[in-house]
Amino acid sequence: MVNLVDFLEYDIHDVLQNSENDDSVILHKLSLACSEFRSSISVAINNFFTREKEFVEKSKSNSETISQINNQIKNTEKELDAVLLNQKVTDREISHIIKQQENHQESVKHIREQRETISLEIVDLEHELEKRKKEKKLDWDAIKRACFIYKDKLDIRIKVDTVNDVEKVTVTFFVKEYHDQFYVVLAREANSWKVEKIEPDLKAKHRNDLNTVIEFSNDFRVKNITSFLCRVRHIYLKHYCGK
Repeated sequence: MVNLVDFLEYDIHDVLQNSENDDSVILHKLSLACSEFRSSISVAINNFFTREKEFVEKSKSNSETISQINNQIKNTEKELDAVLLNQKVTDREISHIIKQQENHQESVKHIREQRETISLEIVDLEHELEKRKKEKKLDWDAIKRACFIYKDKLDIRIKVDTVNDVEKVTVTFFVKEYHDQFYVVLAREANSWKVEKIEPDLKAKHRNDLNTVIEFSNDFRVKNITSFLCRVRHIYLKHYCGK
């Protein structure tokens, strides 16, 4: 852009050195300088507005970009919050699973301990069962021997039955003469004998004679089965037979 001040200074200097000055030439140069100056000013103004428009558009674009970035930041924060929440849920589920595994391990341990305890109890029960079988065999062997002796010597019949896993013995007296008129029924429970029936029933005064061999207050349990049978046979023979 032409500097008008420099142009004017140049012409003034030229005027002072030339005695003859053509006013028309100076005016023409001055007019050209002003016109060029105005053109420069116009271009400068147009450039300013162009740059201002570009700045406004760029600012608007930057504002939109900033707004988009802010929205992206907000969305990212929301997504991050969701991820953190999911992480907390996942951590809680993992903790729950670990707790379940620990409980399962405790249950397995408890079941193993119970199985070992039950196994030991089964072994004990098997030993107890074997012991009872041996005791039962000894009892039955004794009963068989007694059956033979009683039947041959004392006219007594002994019948052995098992009803609902309960061993029952029916002892009938004076079989040859009275058949099934005089008998007692005994049941074996908890390794002891109790009287279930005495037929015919004894009178009260005769029952008193059995107090030493029967616990009437303890479910009619027999203290000594041999003594009991002998005592009952004696009572029947003395007070009931032939009457």
